[in-house]
Amino acid sequence: MVAASFKLSGVRNERTARLPSALFILAVALTLATVGRISLGPIHSFIAALCWLTNLGLIEKGRMIEIEAIYCSLFAFALILWLLLWEQKRSPWLTFVVSWIFLG
Repeated sequence: MVAASFKLSGVRNERTARLPSALFILAVALTLATVGRISLGPIHSFIAALCWLTNLGLIEKGRMIEIEAIYCSLFAFALILWLLLWEQKRSPWLTFVVSWIFLG
């Protein structure tokens, strides 16, 4: 992903190296803020997104240009999707298989 960021921007520097991790972390925060409103409400979903953005572990991993921030984000996507489908009492096959896509 870092190589793709270098290729798309045409520049090799620290900012473009950290861009994929930052985008994944931001995408999870936006997902928490929007999808979380269904079960948490507007205030609590905003607090959940804020907690995600200020997590010291993610800040450290994003700062060090490691792929763990992306792995944590993919796990968060899977967990959010699983909780959403589980809460709506969807089919177990749908609940688990769709969530596994992000874990694969």
